[in-house]
Amino acid sequence: MARHHLQGRKKPHLSRVRSKLRKEKLNHSKKTKKKRELEKLQAEVKRAAKLSQAQQYTFFRATEAILCVGEGNFSFSAALAEKMHALRRDPESGGGVIATCLDDKSILRQKYTDSKANVKRIEAAAGAVLYGVDGTCLHEREEFSHAFDKIVFQFPHLGSGEKSVDRSVHQHQHLLRSFFESARRCLKRLKTSEIHVTLKEGEPYKSWQVVSMASSGNNEIQCRTVLPFVAADWPGYEHRRTQGFDERSSQKDNTEIAKGAKTYIFAFRKEYLDALEANGED
Repeated sequence: MARHHLQGRKKPHLSRVRSKLRKEKLNHSKKTKKKRELEKLQAEVKRAAKLSQAQQYTFFRATEAILCVGEGNFSFSAALAEKMHALRRDPESGGGVIATCLDDKSILRQKYTDSKANVKRIEAAAGAVLYGVDGTCLHEREEFSHAFDKIVFQFPHLGSGEKSVDRSVHQHQHLLRSFFESARRCLKRLKTSEIHVTLKEGEPYKSWQVVSMASSGNNEIQCRTVLPFVAADWPGYEHRRTQGFDERSSQKDNTEIAKGAKTYIFAFRKEYLDALEANGED
């Protein structure tokens, strides 16, 4: 009679097999955890490098004329105006901040009760405030034509309450395209002239495709760099929603941008400026 091929061999005990599988699973889990920790550390190093780059980058010069568009409570413009004023050695050297908002004065003060104090800060720092200025029609104001070194739009948002994600994305893309089309006509034609747009990270803002919207329909401007927006760099800055501040739905202390935000910096293409110079245009 033929003997079974396993006969005489010691059968593996089920508990030992399970123990071995648990150890292998534990080792795999430890390796995965270490890999995640390494990736997290690498991400932190990368972010720290970007922050260092942001600190080294000279956003604004004391003598530059700067236009802030779509302001809410004017806290960013106020912080910027005070920084500019502190850097300006000669009061007659020109430059300064013009802060604008879409709302008229009465509506703005209803929406943002802290705006009045921030307007006073801007004016005390030799800046100016304009109400009822549409950021998509800047070029229609004759005094804005090629008048600014920098144009800044912090956290553009329609605040329409549109429920459809797709429609909302298209609406905000249209807003950005219209803004860039208008803003570029208000920049001085210099290699140092820039448009700054700050957006929250993640969706739906990523789908707005701000870089593509900037060059849509023109070949004049391009993205120069992207840097993290650090609210702490702007003393007194408090992020606000487009529809205004409401303690029932809004958050203080910049909590709404705590997950991260980026400033996209756009400038004229070198080829465009070279062509202007060749044609004798300034």
